[in-house]
Amino acid sequence: MIQKNKLIEILLYGACLFSCLSQLPFFISGGMTQTVSFPLWIIAFLMLFLNSGWKIDRSILKLAIPSCFFVFFVLIASLFNSNASHISSSLFYSFLISMFIFLVGNMGGKYASDEVIEKICLSYIIGTVIVSVSVFIQYFGFGYDMSSSIYAYQSKNSFAQIVFTAIILLMIKFKPQRKIHTIIKWGLIAFEILLMAYLRSRATLVSFLVAVVILVLSRNTRKSLKALVTIACIALIFLMLTNEPINEVIFNDILFAGRDSSNLDELTSGRVTILQNFPELISGNWLFGIGSRYFECFYLSAILQFGLIGGIILIIISFVPAYYGVLLSRTSENWYILMVIAVGYLVDGIFEGLTPFGAGIKCYFMWFLFGLLISRSNHRNTKNKSRSVKRES
Repeated sequence: MIQKNKLIEILLYGACLFSCLSQLPFFISGGMTQTVSFPLWIIAFLMLFLNSGWKIDRSILKLAIPSCFFVFFVLIASLFNSNASHISSSLFYSFLISMFIFLVGNMGGKYASDEVIEKICLSYIIGTVIVSVSVFIQYFGFGYDMSSSIYAYQSKNSFAQIVFTAIILLMIKFKPQRKIHTIIKWGLIAFEILLMAYLRSRATLVSFLVAVVILVLSRNTRKSLKALVTIACIALIFLMLTNEPINEVIFNDILFAGRDSSNLDELTSGRVTILQNFPELISGNWLFGIGSRYFECFYLSAILQFGLIGGIILIIISFVPAYYGVLLSRTSENWYILMVIAVGYLVDGIFEGLTPFGAGIKCYFMWFLFGLLISRSNHRNTKNKSRSVKRES
């Protein structure tokens, strides 16, 4: 039994590690990302299912019920509007992948001790750092021209969100006792923030800014971390106001990405035009939507592709992890981490069409962590109730 549990834990660590490693440029250019990331998730699911004795935790219903409604509505929409390809939508595919990852997490909840969750987070960080070093060396180096309007790394949006998640985990989860480990921790954070700036995924940078605000204002943040983040922010603002070259890099090179600041449409990579086209695209299709169509805003994209009813159901599902994260953030550090990550993903969804469900494994960690925590919480509540019943009897 102990050996079987250890095997399951190793599979979960490996699934996280290889999901991050699948973003290595070598695998992306070779179209091998799914080949690298999926097998361990499938093996983990089969192991958990066989080990569950056909029992499914009731906490799964928190997402299973609205998800079934959504899938049913998508199938109905496909029947009534056969010309629209709802099922082949990349958003629908990303949703299915996210729900599968949530299911694996939910089934693995009873194995998720604090130590296991910490090792899962560590696996995620290790995988992200390895890919970060590879991307930095291959695409940026130390002679990269930040003023260019051409993005050096085309998968910047997907990987930047993974980097964002790793930074949050490093900042909150790990509290090294030795000085050398503290130096390594903050060195990695500094490197990942630098890489995030080089990637110039402005949606992720906005998400990170929101996360920083949460860290500074939240009562759940450790005083030492809150003080450090506040000092770093004040120092950065001071440098921006007093140092012209730094101001130029931050605003023109990173935030404006070398674009004309007087042209809002160019500045937002054509998103103004995209938003202006929304009323025309959705016209006459408010009930079932127009089917598969990438749109640079998740919330409008959900409604555009699946109609008002299906889109709203999908949006509600996307808010569930953040809702429980906020609700339970004071009960444990893990819920607090989930809250910060989930809110960051929701903010990113304002500018990206697939977040917080995709693309690919971009957002998998939020759904996996939510599945682990909600299942673990339910297991603990059940045990506490059974103990209280025994005491009363």
